Amino acid sequence: MILKSRSILSIVFFFVFSLSSCAQDVAQEAQDYIEGKHYISLTQDVKENDIIQNFRQEGQDKVQVVEFFSYGCSWCYKLDPFVSSWAHTAPLYVDFQRVPVEFQPSWRTLTKVYYLAQDLDVLEQIHQPLFKAIHTDELTDSSEDALKAFFVKKGVSSEDFEKSFDSFSVNRKQKWANALSQAYKITSIPIILVQGPKGAYLTSVRMTGGEESLVKVVNYLVTKQQDYLPQPSESQHQKESKASNINADSGSPI
Repeated sequence: MILKSRSILSIVFFFVFSLSSCAQDVAQEAQDYIEGKHYISLTQDVKENDIIQNFRQEGQDKVQVVEFFSYGCSWCYKLDPFVSSWAHTAPLYVDFQRVPVEFQPSWRTLTKVYYLAQDLDVLEQIHQPLFKAIHTDELTDSSEDALKAFFVKKGVSSEDFEKSFDSFSVNRKQKWANALSQAYKITSIPIILVQGPKGAYLTSVRMTGGEESLVKVVNYLVTKQQDYLPQPSESQHQKESKASNINADSGSPI
């Protein structure tokens, strides 16, 4: 009996020690993240930009996490599995979205088909296959016709593609994406914005030294904002919990 009690105590002490060590590791990691090295804070003139202020106003009760990317960017393709995995497990108080950029003329159509897929509600099915096709030479041409053929292979009718490609909605979103990336002075990708009531920060694989390290820095920057968010009411909390269960069951990102 005494031996059994000692065994139970040993197990308890092991888990307590493990949790304590884990907490210390997280705290140590946070101490290791240096502003100006692993992430940068947006300057006041950027934060005062009207486009940015309007964007922040839309998500004022959330921490906004934005990945600026392009389907034509090989580094974005390499990072995508890490970002997608993170997005599926992001806290409810995070509003995650991708914003395509156009550093090259050939990327213009890639921006348009991102929003086309979004409008046709096929982004979940199209996103990763399109990335893969572009970077494994299955799709070597980013012309409208080549992209239409790819979408048709994935089950989108040519009529729906043609109707949406130059639609008011897609063109408006494309202009908004360009304006937003210019407002944030995005000059390289992939880069991730973390923005909330505590501040606005940019970080990247180049700053953090790797994809896994980038995810850790994003988590750190998101957590910094949490205590400064407005507290949801009880009814709102119940709705969010229900939505979380639905999203988890369907496998769609939160």
